[in-house]
Amino acid sequence: MKFTVGEFRNWKQKKVTLLGMSGVGKTYLSALLRRYGWYHYSGDYRIGTRYLDESILDLIKEQAMQVPFLSELLRNDWIYIRNNIKVSDLGPVLSFVGKLGDPEFGGVPLEDFQRRQALYRDAEIAAMYDVPCFIDKAQKIYGYDHFVNDVGGSLCELDEPGVIDLLVEHTLMLYIQVTDADEEQKLIARAAGRTTMCPPDGVCCGGRSRVVEGVAASSRASAGSRSIGSSVSAASTQLSVICTSSLRVTG
Repeated sequence: MKFTVGEFRNWKQKKVTLLGMSGVGKTYLSALLRRYGWYHYSGDYRIGTRYLDESILDLIKEQAMQVPFLSELLRNDWIYIRNNIKVSDLGPVLSFVGKLGDPEFGGVPLEDFQRRQALYRDAEIAAMYDVPCFIDKAQKIYGYDHFVNDVGGSLCELDEPGVIDLLVEHTLMLYIQVTDADEEQKLIARAAGRTTMCPPDGVCCGGRSRVVEGVAASSRASAGSRSIGSSVSAASTQLSVICTSSLRVTG
């Protein structure tokens, strides 16, 4: 899906997918857009509440069953456990994936870590295939004119061409680029302490998306690149967004 500057401005029902490295501000920007009539579709929230909900609960119950007091309560159905996942707080999802390492120090053994990674990958693919359905729901059921797909930072690691093709067909792909080298390094350092989904070959793309780098390169190479100046008063940082139509938006 490609647009000229004028076409984008006149687009009555905007549908965009935000891409960018983990921590760059995709969810923050999506939350701001929600205040202005945009439906916020969080891929990670969909993953946690729809596709990994039971797996997360099984892990919690497995740990709880090791405590005699809780074990008796659970076995007799005297208590129940449920997830409380929020768009702004994905703690249960992050806890489920965990970090590779020695269990004695809170890590996850390699075999179990790979199993969880595979489950997360399948869930992320499924959540992205749900996007067209939610675009339709946002408009017909909830009455939203605009739709923003807030994807996880690991989208570039899925190695699932069908997902990218689907998102390109139904949404305008926008890449939030860190324009300051120091800020980029800070995000990379912060991401080092967070869970990252890696492909089976174990090679992660690090801070930048392989998919998006191609988009950004073609955009920079285009002699017809134009600029639109816009501002979001609540934003605390400037975001440089590059889309597939060689349209650069700063705000």
